[in-house]
Amino acid sequence: LFRDLTRRAEALSEEEQLLGSLAMGQDLGSLCHDVASLIDTRLGDQGRCWIGVTDANERLEAVITGGHDLAEVGRLLRLVMGSGDPANARCVLVEHLPTDLGQSLRAAGVLALWAFPARDRTGQQRGALVVAHHDAGMPSPEEVRFLDQQAATIGEGIERAAFEAGLA
Repeated sequence: LFRDLTRRAEALSEEEQLLGSLAMGQDLGSLCHDVASLIDTRLGDQGRCWIGVTDANERLEAVITGGHDLAEVGRLLRLVMGSGDPANARCVLVEHLPTDLGQSLRAAGVLALWAFPARDRTGQQRGALVVAHHDAGMPSPEEVRFLDQQAATIGEGIERAAFEAGLA
């Protein structure tokens, strides 16, 4: 139990540092990069983080692609987050994707997409965090908590950036 509480405190500290960087003038792109780097480091060679942000027309656009094609990641983000209940995290097996999208992912060793909505404080989806994973399994409860927290950081970061842009 003590170790779990320590990890939670460390994770909250990381989130505060990331969000605090926005207040100190860091842009949203840098925040997304930092979150993706944190996730990629934690995953090691098991997967890569993708991040999408909703534009002014509420269309989900890829901003972090983990080395994959920008247009393809954008299509995948919209497909994965646009089906079913986007309020919840989900795991989509690559074998269930349309052939044209799944083929390049399989060639890169990606077997599953773990998708998490990035919501603001009001619950509105502002983006998405997706892990392109090399294992067809589901994320562990610890991984779900970690990725949910990182998605919340992205959602709040998008909200703050939109607010600041409205002030400019």
